[in-house]
Amino acid sequence: MPYLVCDSCGGYYELQPGESPEDFSDKCECGGHLSYVQDLDEADGSNEVCPNCGGVIRDKDEVCPGCGFELKESPLTENQLIFGFLWYLPQIGIFMIGFIAVTYMLGIVIVHSFNSQPITDFYSYLQTLLITLIFPIILLVVIIALIRRFKSRYLGLYEKKNLNWVAIVVAFLIAIVIGMFYGRYLPNNVSLIGPLVGGFIAGCIVGKSYINGLVNGGIPAGIAGFVGVPLVTLLFKSEMHTFNNSSPEMALLLLSVGAIAYFVVFFLIGSIGGILGAGIRKKVNR
Repeated sequence: MPYLVCDSCGGYYELQPGESPEDFSDKCECGGHLSYVQDLDEADGSNEVCPNCGGVIRDKDEVCPGCGFELKESPLTENQLIFGFLWYLPQIGIFMIGFIAVTYMLGIVIVHSFNSQPITDFYSYLQTLLITLIFPIILLVVIIALIRRFKSRYLGLYEKKNLNWVAIVVAFLIAIVIGMFYGRYLPNNVSLIGPLVGGFIAGCIVGKSYINGLVNGGIPAGIAGFVGVPLVTLLFKSEMHTFNNSSPEMALLLLSVGAIAYFVVFFLIGSIGGILGAGIRKKVNR
């Protein structure tokens, strides 16, 4: 006989003939989350859990009985999903910074080499060019592989219906206003409180699971950092002495590297805030 079991207080309700989980709210009276199980033995914590809602799933399940989330070949726990987001997104950002920097430096080397010596041996220059391009090509292949791995293994398992646009907008606005604009007047990198506070409030709003706090709080904060760098640079260009004294190519390099670096930093800090906010919301609901 199927049951709805509370993950928080342990209470359960036996579904009657003709009843389904869709007929009931996914919230217990205590505020905890209700999971669908075929028998009470499944609720002892020894089973896999849905990476989307945290409900109990069995090996033969192709979709989560509680939320209808389509399960892939190997269902991941919430902790594994969190690890995937925190591990792959910063890696992608770091390798992108490396790709941009290496491409810029190699471009300078190639141009200088071509300008300093006349092209007397075309094949020699072609060989030099191909050898030089190996490094950015390797970095580009690594970036593509990481993106494909992250998308298929982790991002594809996150249920898009759990995106909360109110939380996303709040996290983005707080991160970009405090972290990027007002942060210019804060000492000692106190501006990093922007993505932390934005992620925390977003986590409190969603509060369903830690991964929802991370996605709704961390990713918008990261986007705020990425967008904020060119915005602040354009709005306060007269104060950016290093930027103004650089060549157009160097300025573009600094802008690109800075935007990606801020995405990584704001994403990590916003994710921490989102996880903390979701955790506090879950404890309060209990």
